[in-house]
Amino acid sequence: MKESMKKYVHFATWFVIFSTVFSSLASADRTDQWTDQATEIDFQERVRQTAPQPKIIEEIRRSEVLERAYAALNYVFLYREENAASWEIKNLCSPESGNYWLRPIRLNEQIDKRVRAIPYKWGGYFIDLDFFTEGVRQGRLVGDVCTCRAEKYNYCLIPRAIGLDCSGFVSYAWKTSYHVTSALHEISQEIPWEELKSGDALNKAGSHVRLFVSFADHGKKKVNIIESSLTCEGVCENTFSVKELKQSGYVPLRYVNIRD
Repeated sequence: MKESMKKYVHFATWFVIFSTVFSSLASADRTDQWTDQATEIDFQERVRQTAPQPKIIEEIRRSEVLERAYAALNYVFLYREENAASWEIKNLCSPESGNYWLRPIRLNEQIDKRVRAIPYKWGGYFIDLDFFTEGVRQGRLVGDVCTCRAEKYNYCLIPRAIGLDCSGFVSYAWKTSYHVTSALHEISQEIPWEELKSGDALNKAGSHVRLFVSFADHGKKKVNIIESSLTCEGVCENTFSVKELKQSGYVPLRYVNIRD
């Protein structure tokens, strides 16, 4: 009986650990939201200190926005041991104990292999792919799926890691400085769903943002998007129904400097 109880406790312990990790991976672009805009803006300013921001904001054509988005989606890099682990930083998401970095699961067992698509990195942003390329070469950690929204933990930001989060991806595609979901209204305007064009965005302020690619059907009931998501742990393509997105609170936005 005692032996059975030990096995049960062992199983229960690992189940809790697995559930906690799975929850942290799946929640940020689904249920986790910023509690207030001021906190999210503070997070934005801290992220902007970790990567160069564009000095001049220029007009950009829709074709270039898509070109940049697909470049991040199709980017291939050699994932090396120094990009996967560090003796200074634990592979553990436990803000209470001061551990803020967690390797994307999709990168496990990928050392010395070529990996496609820029990995997800909480608070991750850059203005061009050269920044990521150089970071990999320098041995920086690639990706980070440890997310938190508490200022006391410095929002779980790990400057040594590189990649793109959802806001970082759209900001990169638009070739603008890093803007969190609650600040995208500063550089964009809301448009009707039926007027969406490639390069526009679908934004849920305080939660998640996706880049619109095209309508998936003639009735404009489904959309094809590219996003950097915790669900796929990096830049990926997806299709969603407009009804589903509307019910979730997404709003179509058009970057003010985008041109046909």
